[in-house]
Amino acid sequence: MALARLVQPLQEATRLETRQFAVKLGLRAAAATFVPLLLGAWWGHPEFRWAGLAGFVATTSDKGGAYATRAKTFFALLLSGAVAVGLGSLAGPSLWASVVATFVVVSVGALARVLGNEAISVGTVTSVLFLVAQAQPLEEFSAVGSRAALTGAGVVWAALLALVVMSKAPR
Repeated sequence: MALARLVQPLQEATRLETRQFAVKLGLRAAAATFVPLLLGAWWGHPEFRWAGLAGFVATTSDKGGAYATRAKTFFALLLSGAVAVGLGSLAGPSLWASVVATFVVVSVGALARVLGNEAISVGTVTSVLFLVAQAQPLEEFSAVGSRAALTGAGVVWAALLALVVMSKAPR
């Protein structure tokens, strides 16, 4: 009897659901990530990885639902992500600036939870973008603006795929 009480939760936790695979969502995430990376490799601009990263995280933050809600989520991520990447790039070289900025950015991202599910996604993804930017050393100061702009471009690309291209595709 005691063994059955231990085994049943394990069986429930490891049971595979037979749901339909979300192939369309997977292809959208792949396109949002891969196309900027491919363009960067083709044109010789490795910094396009920022657009690929932003496209991927923007796709993961899209929870579906009403068009207006999704558009607002993408817009919030566009602004917060670009600012976070710029701030993380600037704070990265200084230990004390990194500590203070990390506390502020991650705290604000966590406090965004009070605004709902979309804000949870935006806050989490913004914190991740900040931490990645902080960990990547700057080769020159002018790269800060480029990183932020490419992050914004990646979010716009993901939003275009989600709200325009994929919404028109047959189901």
